[in-house]
Amino acid sequence: MGVALRGRWGPGPVAGVGVALGVAVLAVVAAVPLLGQGTPLAVVAGAALLVAAVVVVSVAATLARTEARTAARHAAVRTRRRKAEVVEVRGAVGLWDALAGENARRATVHPRRATALSLAVSSEGLELWSGAAEPVLVHSLRWPGVEEIVAGSGVLGRGRMRPAVVVVTRSGNRLVLVPARRATGAVRTASEGDVRALAERLDGMRASLARVDVERARETRRSGREAGRRRRAGG
Repeated sequence: MGVALRGRWGPGPVAGVGVALGVAVLAVVAAVPLLGQGTPLAVVAGAALLVAAVVVVSVAATLARTEARTAARHAAVRTRRRKAEVVEVRGAVGLWDALAGENARRATVHPRRATALSLAVSSEGLELWSGAAEPVLVHSLRWPGVEEIVAGSGVLGRGRMRPAVVVVTRSGNRLVLVPARRATGAVRTASEGDVRALAERLDGMRASLARVDVERARETRRSGREAGRRRRAGG
């Protein structure tokens, strides 16, 4: 059975506004020196438009490549884990060290900056995947191996703190993950309220499913002991 973790977070129009403002500022900065040199206004306007166009095309191309990689990774993970819900997250600075404590496969995780990852959540536990169309399983945690999941904060680079979901493992390691504004991926990160809600849902799953796993293990051991007694009695 799949799990519903898409949450209520949606697209962030503020990111587009920020890009537009940045383009406008760059255009003005590029145009001011030309005006000071007595360059005709038409030429200055043309230069400003050219700068704006180059910036817009560059930003659009970068976003398109990022979205394509994210979509390809999510699709590949869903193919491999059909019963899991997939959420886009960024591994915060320090995740590389935390994964070392878990003896995880961390070659594709950057040691000093954020790493784009797919968080796959199922009734069995959590998985982190990196890459694109051919994703790599970075780490897998069954629910009994998770101590708790809480809301916290993580650094994405250059001191930028963002709301984060913190997975605390039984080994004492803290896997700090910053969810994207949309579960399918977005430039902006999720708000503090959405991150807190996601952490609470995940921790609720951990508590309930870990108990089920423990009871199943106990029942297996109990059945094994009974079978052993029957064999000895029959012998």
